[in-house]
Amino acid sequence: MTLSAAAGLWAQGWEKVAADYEKNLEYLRHRTPPARYSVTDYRGRTSVREARPELGIGVHVIDEKAIEDLKALGIRSVRTTLWWNTVETEKGKYSEEALAGFDRAFSLLTGAGISPLVVVHQNPDFVSFDNRGQAYRDYAELMSMCAARWPKVLRWELWNEMDVAFTDVFGAMDPRIPAEARGRYYAEMLKLAYPAVKKANPRAEVVLGGIAGDVTPFMEGVYKAGGKGFFDVMNIHTYGMPLAWSFVNRGLEARRVMEKYGDGEKPLWNTEFGTEAGSYIAAWGKPGSLEEFDRIQAEYLTELARLNKDTGLYEICFIFQYMAECEGGKEE
Repeated sequence: MTLSAAAGLWAQGWEKVAADYEKNLEYLRHRTPPARYSVTDYRGRTSVREARPELGIGVHVIDEKAIEDLKALGIRSVRTTLWWNTVETEKGKYSEEALAGFDRAFSLLTGAGISPLVVVHQNPDFVSFDNRGQAYRDYAELMSMCAARWPKVLRWELWNEMDVAFTDVFGAMDPRIPAEARGRYYAEMLKLAYPAVKKANPRAEVVLGGIAGDVTPFMEGVYKAGGKGFFDVMNIHTYGMPLAWSFVNRGLEARRVMEKYGDGEKPLWNTEFGTEAGSYIAAWGKPGSLEEFDRIQAEYLTELARLNKDTGLYEICFIFQYMAECEGGKEE
């Protein structure tokens, strides 16, 4: 294929995404937002709650300064990470130092009236795709410990972008394993971890890990494998510029798959949307990019927060991220 032909195909794809966005946006603006959500688990137990669109944010480093900023912003929901490989460095042995750090972080959040959504991922060396059955059991044991140790944490997200990265235990590192099969493997884990969380803390919610790749096939795999009753909240991530395109298109795509499998009354969350400064500057690489990033990010986030409040596409959407960079020392 010539370079010009490839460019032509790329442009056609871009135009289709833009056209889909305009069509989906028109649909959203004319549909009636959900008034309530209903979740029925694998035991047939149903819970119902009022639908109130909310804006949250992701924060990796929880300290007094972060709490001060979050309270000033009126943020009530924060997504943060518990790294499995730092908590359980050896099979069956938990690091008290690591656990104490999470004790402090979660206490800061809940003490300030902020509800943490804790995403648990990054598997230790002793689990892999080859021993995935045992890996899923080990993860369920970890989640049982977490839910029992931190009873004030009422939202647990099981893995992060497990369909494309961060772990091989669902097949994401093997290109021969399609997205639907990865969803089926993920459902096997859900069937162990969901009951473990609920037994340790019946009040806790289980949130599906954020789907980063193709939405439909992975979700289809979860549903076809019987995973419907083993999570309380569907969850995706939306990236790309303009931010609104994937925010709307992927959200409605996920919602349509949920409706196809009789799960349309369940909440849908977006636990990562936006971009971080490092990626933006690397992509554009021009003087003044950081200042321009701040301006553009603020415009897009304000637009999407208003859109979600008006349409109720997501119950909660979490901005990525509190800091300009997403990790440790670069957070400034």
